[in-house]
Amino acid sequence: MSILLGISALLSLAWAIGLLFFKSLVLGAASADPMVAYLANAGGVANLVFAFVFWRGAMAPPRERVAVYAALLILGLRGASGTYAVLFLLDGRAAVASLVEMITSIGLFVGVLNALPTTLADSAPAASQGGRPPT
Repeated sequence: MSILLGISALLSLAWAIGLLFFKSLVLGAASADPMVAYLANAGGVANLVFAFVFWRGAMAPPRERVAVYAALLILGLRGASGTYAVLFLLDGRAAVASLVEMITSIGLFVGVLNALPTTLADSAPAASQGGRPPT
């Protein structure tokens, strides 16, 4: 689980760097529009926050269950939106980049979902001993 969350953090960090510093490379000619530049900055900041949450979750997944659940939600949504983008919105290089991100997100989603029972079982002994479950 830690490795998967670390990879998710790196993927989010890569998107944050791309959207914040390399808009023209990521967005092409559309980056000249002020609204697109603003939305790219907002997406970059959001991905920076996601990277922090995933990295923090990678340090201790049983304790950071909220980060694990957030990773499942975000990776699932990235996979769904990437599927829509590849099928209906994009062509050419943009479609290939979105396809790579979609496949990576779906793979990470499945990996995190597969490791979830083990992660939850690791946090169960504290709850069964009468202690408060970790948050």
